[in-house]
Amino acid sequence: MERGSNIAGGLRAARPRVVLLAAAAVLAAAVLGNGRISLPTVHADDPLTVSGTPSVQNSFPTEMVFTIDAASSAGNVTDVQLHYTLVPDPNQHSGRAEFDPAPSVHAQFHLRTSTNQLYLPPFKAIHYYWTLVDAAGNKKQTDAADFVYADPRFKFKQITNGNLTLHYYNGSDSAAQNILSVGRQALDKASQLDGAPLDFPIELVVYGNQAEVAAALSHESKSVDPNILGQADPPNIVVLDAGDLRGAENEDTVRHELTHLVNARATRDGVDGSLPLWLDEGLAVFGQQDPGGFRDAVNQAIARDQVVPLRNLSPGYRGSNPDVFYGEAWSIVHFLVGTYGPDKLAKLLAAFDASQSEDQAFTAAYGMNRDGVYNAWRKSVGLSAAAAPNATQAPPARNAAAPAPSAVGAAGSNVQATQPPTTAPVRSRPASSSSDSTVTVVLAVAGVAIFLALLVIAITGGLMLSKRGGRPS
Repeated sequence: MERGSNIAGGLRAARPRVVLLAAAAVLAAAVLGNGRISLPTVHADDPLTVSGTPSVQNSFPTEMVFTIDAASSAGNVTDVQLHYTLVPDPNQHSGRAEFDPAPSVHAQFHLRTSTNQLYLPPFKAIHYYWTLVDAAGNKKQTDAADFVYADPRFKFKQITNGNLTLHYYNGSDSAAQNILSVGRQALDKASQLDGAPLDFPIELVVYGNQAEVAAALSHESKSVDPNILGQADPPNIVVLDAGDLRGAENEDTVRHELTHLVNARATRDGVDGSLPLWLDEGLAVFGQQDPGGFRDAVNQAIARDQVVPLRNLSPGYRGSNPDVFYGEAWSIVHFLVGTYGPDKLAKLLAAFDASQSEDQAFTAAYGMNRDGVYNAWRKSVGLSAAAAPNATQAPPARNAAAPAPSAVGAAGSNVQATQPPTTAPVRSRPASSSSDSTVTVVLAVAGVAIFLALLVIAITGGLMLSKRGGRPS
């Protein structure tokens, strides 16, 4: 027993020597190998910390306020930035938060959403994270989070069909299901026609009346048309006033606005506004079940041969004669699809997606420029060919802001706002009669005479006042 105890004691005493010899061998190898000693890295606690969970305050429709509380044990927090994307757009945006540099900071970033520079529609999804830097150069990035910019004024319900979600608070659930089905069919039809399926979530946000939808619309759309029915905000949101969700007009407004989203998707790689406005609107009306008053307007214009060449079918013309603008745009799209087929139309949109000019795009798809397309359409409706313009080709009319019933978007978006078709008899513009011309001349002469009489009175009165106010010499 004693022998065994001595052996055990001897083994216990020998272990420290073995460990020390092994450590010495490792140290010698390290020194002899490269002259440097490699020691294990010791990780200190992260000097930058975040207190609690970053938050977002929803102040729809004016702004979102992102807030974070952070501290550093190594000095002042010197930089706090919010990085975010507007889903599904992959482009990232960044902004420096407002705060006073200190070891502990309360930082806020105000994302203003209803300005001339940026408009965000309701139910826009924001994907974001924070980065922080302190005076010692330490950096920290928070985990990413998501926030949906909902309109808290109403208790929205939502139903989904595929990638299309309907948000509504007014009308029956059965009417909502019908609107959702109409929207689903419209997206599928337009995607097939344009050759551009939408592979991300689409939000259809429906309000009960114009007063309630007004706050959710872009400033541009409201200034263009105070009686607006719907607005498309590519790439993925439509906002509209659909009352109780029932009726053919509501259904066609849904079809029209969702078609704008597909058009934007088909030309997403082109320069901003690469699709001519008339073609964008013509495709949207073509997506409707009934073009309504727009068809009546163009039929009257055709009967009087008062239709407009494509190079003149501009945003400005839409502002002065919207019914004919929409009607002619629809009629030409109807002709192109019916005569040449949907494949040619998809090829046309692909050319615009490649940022080709209007004439280049039409030539690539149809073998003729826009004047040739215009004359082919004229022939199809029983009109003779129009004379070729002598002027040098102007740049194609793009989707730019104009005083008209539809508008394209506030910065960062291509908003499409749509005027309802005329329900009363269409107001046409007949050629002026001789009696009209006579009345105009008489009024003009009378106006000049009155102006001259007032001018004489003003001069006479001025001279009299001058004499009264003069000082004696």
